[in-house]
Formats: sequence, C-alpha cells, structure tokens
Amino acid sequence: MYVGAQSGIYAVLLFVYLSTHIRAQTVAMEDVGYFWHVADFHYDYQYSMRGDPTYYCHYWNETTAKDLGYYGDYECDSPMSLVVSAVQAMKANKPDVDFIVWTGDDAPHVPDAMVGEELMIEIIANLTQVITDIFPDTRVYPAIANHDYDPSNQLPVQTSRQYNAIADAWSGWLNHDSDAVASLRKAAYYTTVMENDVRLIVPNTNLYYTSNKVTAGMPDPAGQFDWMENTLEEAKRNNQLVWILAHIPPGHPERSHSSPWFYEEFNERYIDIISQYADIIIGQFYAHHHTDHFKVLYNDNGEPISSMLLAPAVVPWRNKYVYNAEFGANNPAVRLFKYQRSTGKLLDIMQYIMNLSEANQNNSPEWVLEYTATEAYSIDDVTTESLHELAESFKPENSENFEKYNLYCSASYDVTPCDETCKQMQMCAITNIRVSDYDACMESTTSASSRASFNTITLFITSFWFVVTIS
Repeated sequence: MYVGAQSGIYAVLLFVYLSTHIRAQTVAMEDVGYFWHVADFHYDYQYSMRGDPTYYCHYWNETTAKDLGYYGDYECDSPMSLVVSAVQAMKANKPDVDFIVWTGDDAPHVPDAMVGEELMIEIIANLTQVITDIFPDTRVYPAIANHDYDPSNQLPVQTSRQYNAIADAWSGWLNHDSDAVASLRKAAYYTTVMENDVRLIVPNTNLYYTSNKVTAGMPDPAGQFDWMENTLEEAKRNNQLVWILAHIPPGHPERSHSSPWFYEEFNERYIDIISQYADIIIGQFYAHHHTDHFKVLYNDNGEPISSMLLAPAVVPWRNKYVYNAEFGANNPAVRLFKYQRSTGKLLDIMQYIMNLSEANQNNSPEWVLEYTATEAYSIDDVTTESLHELAESFKPENSENFEKYNLYCSASYDVTPCDETCKQMQMCAITNIRVSDYDACMESTTSASSRASFNTITLFITSFWFVVTIS
C-alpha cells in the first residue's frame, strides 16, 4: 500500500514536472521572434547588360559594351532585378517576421549630376514600394543613409524638401507614431516604441560623416546629441530597453587603415553617450561597410559593455579603397535575426547570400543560408558578451573562427587568406572604436611586427657572422 501510494505520488510529481516543462517551453517558443535587416541596395536604373564596367555598367557605345549579368556585376551597383530578388528571398525564407529594419543607401555610386533631387526622391519612393508590395502587412523601421540625399553625403541639419519627401514615403510604416514622422521631417532622425516595448532610436549618423562638409565644425549638428541623451535618459526612467538603428557606425573600416567614419569629436561624443547608457542599450544595427562585420565597445577597465552589428550589402559593388582592392566586392546578402520578444535579446543571426556569378550564369538567383552565427562560431547568442568572446577567439594564429569570419566578411566572395596586415586592421577595427584606441592598436601591432622583423634580421646577421668566423 505504501509502495503504491509512493508510486502514485511520483507519478503525479512527474506529470506536474512534465506539464510545467512543456508549458515553459511553449511560452519560450512564443517569446521567440524574427526580423530581417536589409541594407545598401544602391539601385542604379541605368544599369545595362550591355554596359561598360569601367563606366558604372551604363551603356556608352558598342565599342565599350560588355555582356553583363542580369542580376548585376561585381564592379557596379544593383539593377532592379537584384533589388527585387533580395526582397523576394526574404519573403521566401522567412515570410512571417515581426518587422524589417532597413538601413538605407538607395542611390548608386555615381556623380551627383547623374542623380539630382527629383530622381533621389523617386528612387527612395520606388524602393519603399518594392518592400511594401512584397511585405504588405509588415512594419518596416527605416534609417536614412548618405546615399539617400542629393547631393550625396551633404545631409543638412534642418528640414528640407527631401527630408519631407522621405517622411511622406515612410509615413505608412510609422503611422502609429506621428511624433516619429514629425521628427523625420525635422532632420531625418526619430524614435518610437516597438511592439515589444523596446524603444528604437534611429539617429541620422550621416550628420557626423567626415564626407559631410555641411556639419564640419558644428558642436551638435541638428541638436541630435542632446536629443539622443534626453531620449535615452527618458527610456532609463521608464525602465525601457533600447535598440539603436543607423546607417553609418562610429569607428573605422575594417578592410583599410584609414580615418574614422565620423569626425573625431563626433565619434568620441557618440561613444560617450553609448557608454553612459550601455546598461539599457541591448542592440545596435548599422551598415555602410557593405561587409559582414561587428564591433565591441569596452569601458576603461577593459570590460565589454556594448556591441554593434553591421549587415552586409545587397549591392555587389567593388570597393577599390580597401587593403586588397582585387577582392573589394561582395556577394549580395540579406540578414535574418532571431530575438527574444519580451527582452529584445539578440539570440542568433541567419545570414543569407546569393552567389552573383552563379545566378548570372544560371539565369536564376539562388539565395542560400551562408551561416547561422551560433553554430558557425560556437557561441551562445549574439549579445555583447558572446561577441567579445568571439573577438577573443580570433586572436590566436590560424584561428578557425577568424578564418570563417574573414570569408563571411565579403559574403563568401573573397576566398583569399587574410595576411598579417589584413588581420591587424580587422582586429583593431573590431575592438577599438575610439580614435585614439584604434591608432594605438594599429601602431602597437605595426611596431611589434617591425621589432619582429628587426630581430629576425639581427639574428640572420649574427648567425652569418658566426658561420663566417667559424669558417
């Protein structure tokens, strides 16, 4: 009787445990959401399959005409066929996302005289319509970029006809928040509370860009720094967590040793603000590089406090100002995030790419899963702590994780190994966002290499002298 009763109790306890466990798992599954990040379309309506790759892939004459691909060319900007294919691939691979983030750069890399204000407005409206047609019931959170304004890079600090046109184009996605639309009209930045109560802050970081001569020397272009601080302070008072979405990130490019993207004083103040509110900023999303890249921000004690995820581009355009210009292009890419709805925690990245050469050869675009971050890198998630651990895993010579990262950086276009200089630029850009820290990192690594070379030469001379003497 006692044994039977005991068995009955165990059975009840097991039932309760299993019921609770299954229910907890169901809740956890319901708390998992997905969203797309798409960046850098750089649509060029003049792209021609009989174009000249040395002239933007535009048709010039039959003497210079080449047979170019239907979906684009690594030397040039995107035809509409590539733009549509990318958004259709998003729909095909994960149609039921919670929302989409779009970090801009819509016009081609051509002289401003080839674009103009009217065409710029039309390009943004057309691409907005492409996304709306394919995802008619999905909210999109857009950010303006340096190639979303004419003249390019010269974004102003006050309202303009182009800012108003952009706000009109995007108002359908932001119709739940009239203040966000009004802020867009003011200087193309805004904030809004997302469906999961995470506050999204979308600064116009193009105001800090070193190519923007309008804002050079200003203490606080458009009052955006004060606005960011006030918005973050209010979010902290309201116990809100924050995501930041923008086109140009702070820090340096990872494939060339050059100046930072922001004017130095803007870079430092931006990082100061991020550092001050790092405890509530749980995600940052950028683009601009065209590459798959990330950055980790550290405090004065060397502890990781925030991170930035940079999405690779749809456009395959070859960047000729990188360390290895031969491989400055990339395969077209779109990015899917997995996240926890209740907290905004970033759980994973699923990176999709299209091999442009194969798509043109087969006349059929095949978008494939390039990698899943947690599986490829053996990390728990894509939070700051995990990205710090990933960066640490890059440090050893012949690091498998770094070799994967180097391949993924160009969406699997550049298959060449990353030499010492290449890795130095990558590592310094990933872990040193402040200008002085980056410069010190590059100098120390270069000095170490120089010392190593000097020691090798000294050893060779000493050995040679020893051999000669013995002989």
